[in-house]
Amino acid sequence: IICSGVESCQYFKLYADSINHLTVQCTIDKACYDADIYADIAVVELSCDYAGNTASTAGACYKMSLVARHSPHADIFCTDVNCYDAIFYLSSASSINMVAEGQSA
Repeated sequence: IICSGVESCQYFKLYADSINHLTVQCTIDKACYDADIYADIAVVELSCDYAGNTASTAGACYKMSLVARHSPHADIFCTDVNCYDAIFYLSSASSINMVAEGQSA
């Protein structure tokens, strides 16, 4: 899933509890604003990367929730304020690789 327009996946709801692999890219301000993604057993790759953040932007994954409680692996990449107020439920994930880079990451 690629969300590359402002608010392009705003309020997006995805219930994919039986898929094995999920890649989500949110590449501009508020691209995945308040999105809810349920992929409980999937290997998850989430990228929240928007380089044009300023004091007035909310971030690419602002208020997103990701539920992947039984994921075998999750890769989460957040830059600057792009994961501001996001919630990731990975309580039983086998391994998690989270990279946060930049200001307020």
